[in-house]
Amino acid sequence: MQIHGIINNGGLRPNIIPGETEMKIYLRARDHIDMAILTQKANAAFVAAGKATGCETHFDFTENPYSALLSNTPMADVYQRQAESLGLQFTGDVDLLTTSCGSTDTGNISHIVPCILPTFAIGTDASYQSEAFAEACGTEEAHNASILASKAVALTALEVMSKPELMEEIKNVSRADSPTAPLTLWP
Repeated sequence: MQIHGIINNGGLRPNIIPGETEMKIYLRARDHIDMAILTQKANAAFVAAGKATGCETHFDFTENPYSALLSNTPMADVYQRQAESLGLQFTGDVDLLTTSCGSTDTGNISHIVPCILPTFAIGTDASYQSEAFAEACGTEEAHNASILASKAVALTALEVMSKPELMEEIKNVSRADSPTAPLTLWP
């Protein structure tokens, strides 16, 4: 479980107590149960902090939270094989492979249809979602890696669509992996 936050509005001067402050907080959890627990703990902490400082607290929750991504292993295996055939390399760093790279609405979709969220190296060690990473995205090396990764996605789709037994395996794994509804119920 993770909590990420920033202070959007903390006042204008450090020596003046503002009449109102505002924070934007992201809560992230592995599943719905952990999200419910984390939400209760975060709410209690924020209310307690408000009471301790003589402040009122108000919460506005997003109507469409992101669900945890269910990456479809058989489809991911096909993608990796296709990507490697094009020259893309994959890390063996277990810490890197098991570290979440952020929230995405693909998590919600992955509870309904089989999904993968392919990632690939662009020639930088910069932290994802940093300014340095954004700059690295504009390099020739990043462009070339994006082209190869896009080709690998297309080849993956072609292989899945042309092999009914593989499509069935992907569907079966998806059904087994998604015993609960996503946080956002799609119409």
